[in-house]
Amino acid sequence: MSLLTNLQAFISAVGSDIKALNAAISSITFPSHAGNARKLIKSNGSSASWDFPTTQIATGGSVPTAASMGLGEIVENTYDGKLYIKKSVGGVETVLVLVAQNPLGTSAPMWNQDSSYMWSQ
Repeated sequence: MSLLTNLQAFISAVGSDIKALNAAISSITFPSHAGNARKLIKSNGSSASWDFPTTQIATGGSVPTAASMGLGEIVENTYDGKLYIKKSVGGVETVLVLVAQNPLGTSAPMWNQDSSYMWSQ
């Protein structure tokens, strides 16, 4: 069989599936792009929204600055085992650090509810 014959047979076999897929896709609406730089679309299965991706750093001692992060963005340092989260209180932007160890050298660190991480600032 020639390539054209194979292609025609393929289109005949899947043509109705392609039309159904096209109809399903054409009804999907995406949230506005305005004000969503550096974000990606996430879905809970029924609706879509913009969110920051988790950024990874693999260099020990590397700490992101508030200026390099979006508000609410999470940056993880896979070498140091730390998460960095940008917050803003009263217009002052800071970066919180979440660590999976006791970096302060104290015997009684402040742990979260499930006792797996502690906050440090």
